[in-house]
Amino acid sequence: MAAPKGNKYTEKWNEQKAKELFDKALVLAKNGATSLVRIAIELNTYDDVFDYLADKFEVFRPVKNMLLKIIANNLFERGLNNEVNTGMAIFGLKANHGWEDKQTVKHEGITEQPKINIKKITVHKNKK
Repeated sequence: MAAPKGNKYTEKWNEQKAKELFDKALVLAKNGATSLVRIAIELNTYDDVFDYLADKFEVFRPVKNMLLKIIANNLFERGLNNEVNTGMAIFGLKANHGWEDKQTVKHEGITEQPKINIKKITVHKNKK
C-alpha cells in the first residue's frame, strides 16, 4: 500500500540537512577540490544529490552554482600551474563546466540573404 499524500516520514532530506551538506561541500571546494564527484565521495553521497536538493529547495540553487564555479576555478588554476595535466584540466572544463575554446560571433542586422544574379556562362573548347 502506498503512503498517503504529504507523508514526510520517509523523506531523507530536509532544508537543514541540505544546508549542512552544501556547507561541507563549499568547504571542500574552497580547499581546492576539482570535481563535484570527488566532493560527493568525500561526503559519502552521490553527485546528483546536489541537483536534487537545488531543485527541491530553491534557496540552494545559487549555492550550487557558486559551488560549481569554485570547482571550475580550482581546475583552471591547477591546470595553469601544472598541478594537474593541462589537457585533462581543459577536458574537465569543457565536459563539466560548459567551457569552449572557440568564440561565437553573433551577426545582427541582416534579415535576408543578398540576391545574386548569375548570367549564362559559355565554355568554348580550345582547338589544338
